[in-house]
Amino acid sequence: MSLQYGWQIMDATGRVVTDTSAIMCRRLFSYHVPIIEALASNIPWSVTFGVSFNNGTPFTHCVTRKGITVPSGRVWYPVAPDIIINGNSVTLTYTARHVSYPDDLGYLLAVGGVDVHCGVYHR
Repeated sequence: MSLQYGWQIMDATGRVVTDTSAIMCRRLFSYHVPIIEALASNIPWSVTFGVSFNNGTPFTHCVTRKGITVPSGRVWYPVAPDIIINGNSVTLTYTARHVSYPDDLGYLLAVGGVDVHCGVYHR
């Protein structure tokens, strides 16, 4: 079980010299949020999916994705969605609040283009 979390470093004789398995976490699932044009017809945007956290302490974090293609005439605003964990499900949501800033630029925005990673902390 310990190798599911963290890693171990061994010397040439096979003796463990570093063991981070007691402090690490395990990623269970990743969701690739598409690029979403911030138009009234697209916002609010929401998706819910199941993740089996197995009674562990859940976590999520969000990172921007490389190589995205932003629609012509849009400016990409890489903001994380609202992330709600409820039991063994995760809901991601973009609302008008996400796309109202920066509201003084006069550009049409696109949000999304991020990866949301879900996992559990080592118990």
